[in-house]
Amino acid sequence: DVRGYVAPINLSRTECDLAGIWREAWSTLTTQLVERDIGLREQIDVLERLCVVDRFRLEQVFRNILDNALAACSDPVRITIHVSQAELAGQSAVRIGIRDNGPGLGPEQRRKIFDAFYTTKKRGTGLGMAICKRIVEAHGGQIAVGQDCPGAEILITLPRREE
Repeated sequence: DVRGYVAPINLSRTECDLAGIWREAWSTLTTQLVERDIGLREQIDVLERLCVVDRFRLEQVFRNILDNALAACSDPVRITIHVSQAELAGQSAVRIGIRDNGPGLGPEQRRKIFDAFYTTKKRGTGLGMAICKRIVEAHGGQIAVGQDCPGAEILITLPRREE
């Protein structure tokens, strides 16, 4: 994790269907969780889900966020991914909101979630969300914590095309 955090982020971008990326991340995580009551719901409010991104790196982002949600929530776990049209620096973008039905984030967690080495887990490096932030920003995007919602929500805004 430390090497991944300090290493330069070199992106290998191709046009990708974002839903395919988060579905792959979900599949990777949930194949070993057959005994848990978990569900993923998609709410896609855009006709076009294609973005020019590094598929491997973006899957890492989705996998980390979804893994955190699965760890934070008691069964039944319900995660919703909401996709909508957005604008970023005057360019067409996509906003992906990943919301769970867990206990949510406290004020300190909201402030520090993207700080390196900040963790609330007993076994964690505190680099997962910091790495997510670096990857999203390397794509010219933004990552933030959602406001005023039950559970926790992470918002990712990505430009549709490479800057």
